[in-house]
Amino acid sequence: MQQSVRKPANQLVADPNYWGAKILVVDDNDDLLKLMGLRLKSLKFELEFASSGEAALSTLEHFSADLVITDLKMPGISGIELFSHIHSKNPLTPVILLTAHGTIAEAVEATQAGVAAYLSKPFDSIELLEKIHQALTATGYRAPSQGDNGDTLKLCSSLLFKSAKMQALLSQTKIHATTTNLILIEGEPGTGKDQLADIIHQLSTYKDQQLRHISCTSLPRNVIVKELFGFIGEGSYDQPDIPGLLRSAVKTTLLISDYEQATDDMVQKVLSAIINGYSTHLDGGPQYPVKVRLIATTNINVGSNQRSQKIVSDTQTLNATVLRIPSLSERPEDIPVIANHSLSIYADKPDMRFSNKAIQTLLQSTWPGNTRHLLNVVQQCARLSPTKVVSERLVRSRLNNPIHEIPPLSTAQRQFERDYLTNILKLTNGNVTKAAEIAKRNRTEFHRLLKKHRIEAQSFRTG
Repeated sequence: MQQSVRKPANQLVADPNYWGAKILVVDDNDDLLKLMGLRLKSLKFELEFASSGEAALSTLEHFSADLVITDLKMPGISGIELFSHIHSKNPLTPVILLTAHGTIAEAVEATQAGVAAYLSKPFDSIELLEKIHQALTATGYRAPSQGDNGDTLKLCSSLLFKSAKMQALLSQTKIHATTTNLILIEGEPGTGKDQLADIIHQLSTYKDQQLRHISCTSLPRNVIVKELFGFIGEGSYDQPDIPGLLRSAVKTTLLISDYEQATDDMVQKVLSAIINGYSTHLDGGPQYPVKVRLIATTNINVGSNQRSQKIVSDTQTLNATVLRIPSLSERPEDIPVIANHSLSIYADKPDMRFSNKAIQTLLQSTWPGNTRHLLNVVQQCARLSPTKVVSERLVRSRLNNPIHEIPPLSTAQRQFERDYLTNILKLTNGNVTKAAEIAKRNRTEFHRLLKKHRIEAQSFRTG
């Protein structure tokens, strides 16, 4: 039998299906990083490099990697610990381990834990490329130039971002959108849960049908139940016929917003209808088929809510998936992106922009209303600004929540040290000897710290 001839490393050809894939390479050996760079850059991957596990975690805060290749044995955070950190935040990011022969057993164990693949050093470039392609294929990666044309990002115009956290969410969304699984979207008010549900619908096989939507906070509960299941009354003005969303929404997406406001009975009745594929009107009558894809949104944390956990466990037939939209405070790097884009839409003056100090003010705000709150502030600024440059003063006047000032590091350290000393003195009733023992400092050094911060120990004695 004729064996296939493998191309040498210097003749590897970039596969268009994987162009632009973002790969983070982690190794404490600089020579290996340079070698990996030489072998992978010509394949049209977008590469970042880190010389430690700690550096890799910092890089992932701004670099939304599609794949991570890491050495197993490194000082500090090891490759397997790095894998655990990555998958705790984004379990869909594949990780390939590079390992010496002596640690293959550990690598095999890691593979069983979910690592995409492992390669022994020195590794074969062809085999590495095969593992990369396999891992990217398994996560549904598709090069933007291969039919995507940025459509997904255009759909996210209401969820603009550049943060790695939102990129990870988008990656999960693209994978689950093409299924018929029940999806629970959680997030604080104003994060864009309904918009994400619409994006999922637009990426699904039901995109040609209109998404059907009902909010559990918009109508009385008895009316919501009628709207969902239908009610065939007497056909009179007082009791008109209501066909019901579960019956009329055939082969499309049904979005139920704020489902935590619904009764347990209603939630279970909806889930039962979708699982069984049929239901009846509230006032009886023959069964009708139910063929919808359900998406539900909630302001609560599904993982910490017993009721939501029960819903997930009760719907394994629907392969329930939870997608969480991070709050704006968790992704501050997205604030300027959203603010500048929104200003360009709301502004009635050409080339309108925020001043640098205005942007800093936006970054320091706590944003309790998340993106909806930010958009409201931007819209007011666009309407009220007398000049093309939106000032810091105008932004502050539009905010109805306190600004979280970020002090210099030296100031923060000094304040922490002072608070630490005063708390210990309160605990020990001003006894310097006991306080020094708790702080694990000798009495002389502790007195020096008190003098530095002008703290009088005796003022803490209560009797």
